[in-house]
Amino acid sequence: MEVCVDSFESAQAAVQGGAQRIELCSSLDQGGLTPSIGLLRLIRRRLPFELQIFIMIRCRAGDFIYDDDELSVMEEEIRLFIESNQHVNGFVLGTLNPDGTIDSESLKRLVQPIPKDISLTFHRAFDFIPKWETGIDQLIELGFQRILTSGQETNAYYGRKRLRQMISYAQNRIIILPGCGISVANLESILRETGAKEFHSSARIRKQSKMLYRNVQKKISISGLNNDYEEDSAIQEIISLVYYHSDSIKDNLFDRTCHHHEQQLLPEEATKILQKNEASIDLEANCSVKYYEANHLGANNPPEDRQAQAHIRMHDSYTYLFGVFDGHGGPWCSDVLSQRLFDYIAVSLKPPNDLEQIMRQARAMINHNYSHISSLLLQSYHNPCKDMRNAKVKEIHAMNLLKHIEEVYTTFDSDYTDIIGALENAFIKLDRDICAEAIPTETQPFNKGLLQISMAGSCACVALINETDLYVANCGDARAVLGTTDDNGNPSLIPLSNVHNIHNQLEIKRVLSEHPSNEYHSVIRRDRLLGLLSPFRAFGNIRFKWPKNYLKEYLQPYYKNADALVQFYLTPPYLTVRPEIIKHKLTKNDKFLVLATDGVWDVLSPEKVVELIFNHQKGIQSLDQFPLQSLDRNSATNLIRHALAYTSKGHFDSKLFLDTLAFHKPRSMRDDITVTIVYFDRM
Repeated sequence: MEVCVDSFESAQAAVQGGAQRIELCSSLDQGGLTPSIGLLRLIRRRLPFELQIFIMIRCRAGDFIYDDDELSVMEEEIRLFIESNQHVNGFVLGTLNPDGTIDSESLKRLVQPIPKDISLTFHRAFDFIPKWETGIDQLIELGFQRILTSGQETNAYYGRKRLRQMISYAQNRIIILPGCGISVANLESILRETGAKEFHSSARIRKQSKMLYRNVQKKISISGLNNDYEEDSAIQEIISLVYYHSDSIKDNLFDRTCHHHEQQLLPEEATKILQKNEASIDLEANCSVKYYEANHLGANNPPEDRQAQAHIRMHDSYTYLFGVFDGHGGPWCSDVLSQRLFDYIAVSLKPPNDLEQIMRQARAMINHNYSHISSLLLQSYHNPCKDMRNAKVKEIHAMNLLKHIEEVYTTFDSDYTDIIGALENAFIKLDRDICAEAIPTETQPFNKGLLQISMAGSCACVALINETDLYVANCGDARAVLGTTDDNGNPSLIPLSNVHNIHNQLEIKRVLSEHPSNEYHSVIRRDRLLGLLSPFRAFGNIRFKWPKNYLKEYLQPYYKNADALVQFYLTPPYLTVRPEIIKHKLTKNDKFLVLATDGVWDVLSPEKVVELIFNHQKGIQSLDQFPLQSLDRNSATNLIRHALAYTSKGHFDSKLFLDTLAFHKPRSMRDDITVTIVYFDRM
């Protein structure tokens, strides 16, 4: 662990916490500048000699483009530190060209006088370069040993996937050092998902100055920086970080109850929060689905995940729908999917006689109130989230559902027993309606709510179960996994979906094949669609689907200070909603189906998810490395509990769980988490 400090107090706290190395600088509020030799000497005089000290060399705040005079200043600073005989272990520095590339010539000038036994770290200027692979190769050639980076995102948690790619590319030729925004709450996720062996944190908290007299008319601090009557302190946060990184330390240096933050949640309070949205629903007898469990824990404000469960009203069969919906750009699109998608699927599976009866009943509704049409198609179950649509939007959606029923009935030319075709058609038709509803017409004026829904987006993972036939239709990065057993009763799993993002090579090929070869370098940039969107399939997101003229006419008026057209928007559409559908025939060995958003899969592997559910059904729950009697009645709740605090060492940490759940900015360390578990056989 490397701790960034700009005072003796913080350096002392780092040593007390067990930090092996510090990055010494000044002015952390300005990103860190060159420290004084006086501070270095005090640290060397009073703290253990074994402490490694890396010195920041940065002569000013601002960008990383330096003129000759500024380079001369930094050369002189390096010389003075080397000649101080204070046992400097490393220097941290970085320079860039105006085009964002690494300024190799300036770096050669700065590092030339530095002895070979002193380590070199390239600082977070690396996060501003356009091609990180080239940057890694350049820095290796220049003799650097480390690169401090957040994965070119706003913090290391958001950049953890890119950090993993950097570490893989580096192949131990250089150390990738994750830094920026690392806290007690997100450290385990970053370590687990990146595979990093070192990490960097400033671990600062604010505390009041000891100044008693305060002249409120006088201000020295620059606007936007420190209050003159506050100062930084790192003691508590550093000790907390070290505790969670001390799995390799046999005897922890500190009593965790004495030095950690004041406990914000009791275990009972945490469990109550987890159980708030849980549900366990028994279904009708004599069908393949016995019951299901579901739960949801938000991180976004408001939460962007949704879920839905329903029974399609059929005369001669039991057909069930289960879905999880992961929104992005706001909750509006995922909220609408949870209210509408199952209706469109049910319409596609209804025989003509049933559709005719539904239309007749709908037209007979008092005052043409079509809001209850859905109840003629489905019996819906648990939904913990309030419908966010206003009355007008609900009315428009109900009218369009009725139009859809009429269109299917009057143009009936397909086999309504074709479930795969029904699922695909429902996804595509609903997405077309969502996008079309945002366009004003003579009979329907502009509606801000409809535009908001179409501009947001959502992934969807839907399971349809008809007797012993199981279908999973997936669009985006949620997942479905089947928990089953082999003939000897040993737990096993069957993946029933594929993610549609940068981690799926077939999906990358599909996206590239749909556009000219001269766009290959722009269609997918920074692992995202057009450099912006992580999933390659999704509902909504009209900025990736509409023709250019539509975007300019209907969307640009609402982008006052920006361009509605995405950069390199040449051959739309770039985004599809067409689902990938997998069919599975249920057997006596199949025990349960898990549908979950990426808030689960970012943390737990499919194998671990299935193991946890099997164990929980047996009454076993592994907490703090020991098998205990289960705390949760609901397996979905138990899964979320583990997703919050499953450590890089492969065990659950109850202290980390409480800290994570109490953290005041949950989105900075995790995503919304939504889980539905469907049981085919009581175990």
